[in-house]
Amino acid sequence: MNTILVIEDDPDVRDNIQDLLTAEDYFVIPASGGREGLKEAYLRQPDLIICDIMMPDVDGYEVLRELRERPDTMTTPFVFVTARASRTDQRAGMDLGADDYLVKPFTAEELLQAVRTRLQRREAQSHWYQERIEKLRNNLSRTLPHELRTPLSCILGYSEFLLEIYDAVEPEELRTMLEEIQASGRRLEQLVENYYLYAQLEISATDPFWRSSMLSQGLSHPDTVVQRAATVLATLHEREKDLELSVTEGACRIQDIYLEKIIAALVDNACKFSEPGTPVRIVGLKEKDFYVLAIMDEGRGMSEEQVQQIGAFIQFDREQYEQQGLGLGLTIARRLAELHKGTLRIESTLGDGTTIWIWLPLAD
Repeated sequence: MNTILVIEDDPDVRDNIQDLLTAEDYFVIPASGGREGLKEAYLRQPDLIICDIMMPDVDGYEVLRELRERPDTMTTPFVFVTARASRTDQRAGMDLGADDYLVKPFTAEELLQAVRTRLQRREAQSHWYQERIEKLRNNLSRTLPHELRTPLSCILGYSEFLLEIYDAVEPEELRTMLEEIQASGRRLEQLVENYYLYAQLEISATDPFWRSSMLSQGLSHPDTVVQRAATVLATLHEREKDLELSVTEGACRIQDIYLEKIIAALVDNACKFSEPGTPVRIVGLKEKDFYVLAIMDEGRGMSEEQVQQIGAFIQFDREQYEQQGLGLGLTIARRLAELHKGTLRIESTLGDGTTIWIWLPLAD
């Protein structure tokens, strides 16, 4: 049974709404004013709130404003019922985050339809989030242990072997083992760094001061940063000869460390999912108010469905292809572009390569 909080200072109107909703098998919590309504909302966590605007203690606008500032009530469906019928009043309510606005006098069917619509939408959103959470849980349980265990096994295996017979190992064989240990350590380091950056971006994105600080930074020579980051990643993959750069100057609104992260993630993917000897191209230029980057490969590409499903901790065709990482690179690149008021778009054809487009606003 859905719970509905009705905040209304007029007892006749409040009782009528309660009787109507109770007859439709909703559980109704009545509140005679804004302050009482806020207390009930925090305590009972209703599925939907119906609220008047003109109330003597705390008006409906302030009720909604306070509810939208709290994580536990931020997304609760909220319907205004009021005698204030002007477009300005309605716009004010919607700007604060109201889901619907009913003008008195309204019919019983109008109220019930508004309630049904908002509850159905809430249920659909809840179902969608549950599916996403379940998919994330499955992806984590499938990929995270493998990604941590593989390099750890290499480090522990070689180090235990060397401790047992270190005095009998030939110098060349010792060097090979140490290189494998170092490569595995770097793989673990990259995993931890990407996971930390992803968590930091998701947490900090809701902080207006952090976002303001981020957007105040600019980069005068993105071409230098792109060339440096791309060369490092291509070298790690032994693909220096495949890298083709055509990047022009153009100051853009992003810090060099974040642009490096974007380029590193996208070049890493381009090298992983294309064959050695095929080109990895990067183009960068100014276009109107944006600095535009394109990272292109001729690898295995993705289907339209796979492009739509891209997210953190998601990998495709793991059974067919051996691949490393948690699927965080592209998600981090997209998030960084969005946080800088930019855009990331993917164009890909299965079996025929991928192009990643990035638009970053030019610096003032």
